[in-house]
Order: sequence, then structure tokens, then C-alpha cells
Amino acid sequence: MKKIENTNPSLSALKLMEKRDLTSFIIKLNTQLMDMRDKKSELSTTAINSLKKEKAIVSSLLLSHNYKNTQIVGEIMTNDFPVKPKKKLMVVVSFVTAFILSIFIVFFLNFIRDEKQKRV
Repeated sequence: MKKIENTNPSLSALKLMEKRDLTSFIIKLNTQLMDMRDKKSELSTTAINSLKKEKAIVSSLLLSHNYKNTQIVGEIMTNDFPVKPKKKLMVVVSFVTAFILSIFIVFFLNFIRDEKQKRV
């Protein structure tokens, strides 16, 4: 093979061009590989950090003091005989209130009548 390269210069030039193309291709692939490794490491660190922050936020939201507004103190107690409204008391209070209100109305009307007589 060395004899062929030495005897035919065009063949040796083709071989050199092929070697140069292959080495440039290898260099190009190596630079792409380095760039991809850098991107991978950058993405992995940023993604991991952002996921860790998100995990911390979610875990803090899941703590008991964040979602628990009420708690059950005991069982519900019901009376066998529920208390009913006292109708008699309500009627008596309404009559007393109406009586007092009517007295104030009489005084107010009397005051207005006296004021009208003083003006005339």
C-alpha cells in the first residue's frame, strides 16, 4: 500500500484529503459532544434545583397547619327534648314594647301640637 501511495501522487493526495476530512469531522463531533455535555449539566443542575424548590413549596403547603382550619373537638351532643321558642314570653315582651312606644308617640305628638300653638 505504501508503494502505491509513493508511486501515484494523486492517490496519496486523495488519501490525505480523506484523512483531513475525517479528522475535521471527528473534531466537529467532539465539539458538539462537549457542547451537549455542557447543556446536559446545565439543564440537570437548573432542573434539579427548580424541582427541589417546587418540592419544598409543595411539602410546606402539605403541612398540617396550612390546610387544617378546623378540628373536631368531640362528638355532637343533641338533647332528647329540644328547646322550643317561648311564645308567651315573646307576646308579653311585644305588648310591653308597644305600650312604651305608644307613650313616646303620645308625648311627641303633644310636643308638636304645643309648638304649632306657640307659633300661631
